Amino acid sequence: MNSIFFKILVVWLIFIGEALSIYAEIIGAKNFSVAGARFFSPLFWRLLILIIAAGVCLLVGYMLGFKVFQNIWIITVTSLMGILIVEPMFDYIVFRQLPGHGSLIGLICGLVGIVAVLVF
Repeated sequence: MNSIFFKILVVWLIFIGEALSIYAEIIGAKNFSVAGARFFSPLFWRLLILIIAAGVCLLVGYMLGFKVFQNIWIITVTSLMGILIVEPMFDYIVFRQLPGHGSLIGLICGLVGIVAVLVF
């Protein structure tokens, strides 16, 4: 169970789970901010299904990942990398906003931290 196939599968499951979850959150936030938007609209239920699919990917990724890597920190860093890579991209694509000074400094510190964890 320690093959390269399972390691790649774990990374993909976690990245896909994080991406689906972030996408649903951002689309929900954008559409709920529109004037006259209802909370329990049909969009809410579609995004809920997407969040459930994301949760399944993440759960399987974490369970299989710990079995394959025997180290929870590798799984945690993979999940954080997924968030750190995917969320800023989706934020810009959906909202067309660049980060402010504080947000940019936080993003850079997060990237430096992830690189430090992977290198050292």
